[in-house]
Amino acid sequence: MAMRSWWHLTLGRPEQARRYYQPSEALANVPGVRYLNTYVSFAELAAAFGDQETAGEVHRSLLPYADLFVCGGAGLTMVDGSTRRFLGITATALGHLDEAVQHLRAAIAANEREGLAACAAFATIDLAHALARRRRPGDRQEAAALAVSAAATAEQLGTAPLLRDARSLPPPSTASQPAH
Repeated sequence: MAMRSWWHLTLGRPEQARRYYQPSEALANVPGVRYLNTYVSFAELAAAFGDQETAGEVHRSLLPYADLFVCGGAGLTMVDGSTRRFLGITATALGHLDEAVQHLRAAIAANEREGLAACAAFATIDLAHALARRRRPGDRQEAAALAVSAAATAEQLGTAPLLRDARSLPPPSTASQPAH
């Protein structure tokens, strides 16, 4: 059920994703080999659905694994990048925006260091969203620049979900900028 929910969310179908979203049932029985993969999926789902309780549980559960990379698969290896991306996603969902920015910057650096361009780009758009929510001076302009960068990578890699997310970020407000 968790995988179906995540899959629908990734395809941009949140209504269908919500039908399969059952975190308490899924997180209660995660086998060790699927631990990180399951929890990072729920990081994205909890954030998308505004589920603070699950976001908090996932955040606490992922903290010991902050410096690891998430990978798995049977016959085909899938790499989801630095665990810090998912800590950043949950911190953003919980409103801990300074912490989110720290985790996401670390995720981008780790993913880039390992040559994981798509993972770095996903962390980049997550950082853009966190900065847009945080709204410190310069945050919105940085968020807009990051969204442009992530969109360019998405186009280059043919990653439709990333492109959709990058294009969903609103441009920085011009209301707070001084007139020339």
